[in-house]
Amino acid sequence: MANVAWEEEGGTEEQKATKPRPDAPRAAREAYVKAKYVERRFVGPPGDAESAAAELEAAAAAGDVKGVLSFVARRDLSGLDAALRAAREAKCYDVVALLELSA
Repeated sequence: MANVAWEEEGGTEEQKATKPRPDAPRAAREAYVKAKYVERRFVGPPGDAESAAAELEAAAAAGDVKGVLSFVARRDLSGLDAALRAAREAKCYDVVALLELSA
C-alpha cells in the first residue's frame, strides 16, 4: 500500500523509465530507492497548507490509510494535530499509529 503513496497512481514517465527490475545491479536499485524515498521525485507537490490540513484531517477521520500515506509521502502534514484528534475520535488506530510515526 505504501507504494501507492510514494509512486503516484500509474507512476510518472521518469519513474517508469528508471524503476529497476529485481535482478538489476545493486547500484541501480539503490539509486531508485534514494530517488523514491529520499528525494521524493515520484510524488506530487504539497498543496496549500490550509486545504491540505483539512484534507488530511478528513482522511484521518475516515480511516483512509491510503489517503493519509499520500500526505506523509509529500511531507504535507501541516494539519497533523487536528488529523490525530480526528483519527482518535473515529477510533482509526491504524491511522493514529501512522500519523504518530510520521510526526
